[in-house]
Amino acid sequence: HMYILMDSIRRIIWNMIMIKDGKSDEYSEEMLDTYGDLPGSSSTSYFEIGDINVRIGHGVAFLHGFEGIEKDNDYHQYDNQFFRDLAKFRTKVLRKYQIVCELNCTSNHMLLLDSFANENRVTNAQTLKIFLATEIPVTLCTDDDGIWAIHKCSLHHSHISVPSEYCNEIDRENIIDCRTLEGLISNGKKAAFLGDSINLDYEDGKTFSSNKRQRFSL
Repeated sequence: HMYILMDSIRRIIWNMIMIKDGKSDEYSEEMLDTYGDLPGSSSTSYFEIGDINVRIGHGVAFLHGFEGIEKDNDYHQYDNQFFRDLAKFRTKVLRKYQIVCELNCTSNHMLLLDSFANENRVTNAQTLKIFLATEIPVTLCTDDDGIWAIHKCSLHHSHISVPSEYCNEIDRENIIDCRTLEGLISNGKKAAFLGDSINLDYEDGKTFSSNKRQRFSL
């Protein structure tokens, strides 16, 4: 089913590119993989978030087999064919076209037993950290607050729903500085097609205190 999903996403992105550029070229995987690259160049041209109006809900299945950004960029290094195809998809599609994945932490914990849990499988504690390592654009979301209740943050009782998800990821030390936090929120706004990124009143590069008791207006 992953191959069907990857092919469907590729075709949707291609259709969006054709609409954006006013073209009607026939789709092929090779055409999508090399679109915008300079002739005779081995380098990949990268788009910006929001250039292609596509985003992916959850997206955690695309993380399987990831062994580092350098290996992904040279995906032929993967011995397993499926992992090699996933790495190619991450490199030639998700990173190249800056397709934002929506990470729904609580929903993943409730639904996805094969997601990236900690050693005791108590919670999906590592998924965001892996997303950040892949350099695939990601933002935190909720799936359905009416079905999967998002508990209030233990430190900031006004933080429920999405703000609580951010507090949880700070608590797990998956978000360790303001640059990462701002990037995640900015990705979410750009993926919502609402315009330029927001500005947060954070000192660039500032890290969070170990007690995690700073207040954040998310």
